[in-house]
Amino acid sequence: MTGIGAPPGAGARGLPPAGGSAASLHRASGPGRPAAGRFLPRARVLDADRGPGASRFLPGDLRIGVASPVASEATGRWRAPDAVELRGALAGERSLNEALKAEGKTGHDWVVGLADAIAHQTPADGTAPGVEMVLRFAGAYGGGRVAHIALGTAWRAPDDTLRVAFLHQESLPDVASDGRRTGAFTGRFYGGFDTAADHADKVAPVVESMKLAGLPSVNVFSCDRPQSLPHITAALQARVGDHVYAPSPTWPGVKEGLAQGRTAYGTCFTASQVAHEALAGRALKFPKDHTTDQSLVALAPFACIDLAALSAVPVGRQAVPLDRIFANEQPVRGQQMAFLHLGERWGQSPDWQVQATRTTSPVVLGLVPGKRLSEVGGMPEGWSALQFGAPPKGLSLDGAAVRTGVTYSKAECDRMQVGEGAKARVVVGHPPDGPRARL
Repeated sequence: MTGIGAPPGAGARGLPPAGGSAASLHRASGPGRPAAGRFLPRARVLDADRGPGASRFLPGDLRIGVASPVASEATGRWRAPDAVELRGALAGERSLNEALKAEGKTGHDWVVGLADAIAHQTPADGTAPGVEMVLRFAGAYGGGRVAHIALGTAWRAPDDTLRVAFLHQESLPDVASDGRRTGAFTGRFYGGFDTAADHADKVAPVVESMKLAGLPSVNVFSCDRPQSLPHITAALQARVGDHVYAPSPTWPGVKEGLAQGRTAYGTCFTASQVAHEALAGRALKFPKDHTTDQSLVALAPFACIDLAALSAVPVGRQAVPLDRIFANEQPVRGQQMAFLHLGERWGQSPDWQVQATRTTSPVVLGLVPGKRLSEVGGMPEGWSALQFGAPPKGLSLDGAAVRTGVTYSKAECDRMQVGEGAKARVVVGHPPDGPRARL
């Protein structure tokens, strides 16, 4: 379990000197470049004692989900890679490599920006063995509305080979013996992003995200044990079926799952927090009586989460405080509304050290029979792809009905047949800061 590797010294492109300050990291803007902002890397590890609402992973409040401690291999002396070496290492993750190729020069600029951020998070004295990355994939769920979080690390093997690894959690619906969905979900852990084989519709959410919104936003931090991430992923994968995917203990399937012997519940945010703390040397454990808002608070400085903007979450006609949206008295429907709201809005910030290569915008289209989708007014300038929230009846591509969760390119939209007039809610991917046509 050594992560994704590329030979060292694969290129000679010069980058700014390593070990720059946090302030110097945020000096440029644009896709793939560090951006000025408020979310600066202030710490390597979450502090469990820093006050109410912070990390609550305390020794007396844990349910062990996997064996601990996590194994870790030896590392070589860390030095920041240049853009060419980094590009070679990232090519080992197939779907990310495909996205980089599809983005062309924009993808190259994104890699340059990531290499620049890594260089500025590498201490000049070489004390850190590598870096940790927090990634935001926009438009992964909810018809292009909900963003997904993942972790990554980079380090060097003893032979100086650059290694890169990733971890994220996705939810898969539980299916009864008769083939019906039960309404509950299982959280599964992955070290790669092409997860289509595990989904009934054969659609990988992160792959569709990169088709829609481009390469992800990234923050980079120095890391104490970057080489542990593949082992953390393997340990979590070894307990397949143990984790209910849910943001609260009252979410559908949690009570039944725990009664049937499952060890924990949580979301992709919970998984990211657990792995983040394990990378800092803490035991790999899932929390007991946990709610996802706690992970949002804990990860806020690392994932550009504006807690002030999320302090009151709309649930029906009420504005519910963030720390009460998953409380026991909150009905499931209210929790679902709040979870969607958070999923749409977390990390919506220009302050990521490396910006996503595209942005997304919701658009309502008026479909007209006989008229191509790309001819409908109100689309952002330079748009390249879209997802449907709920495809209207009669809309097809090459004889097949259009589906939610699938990203369609502009060329595919030109081939779509509109069977009847209707309104369609879509999310459109387009260049950042591009001009928006009037609706």
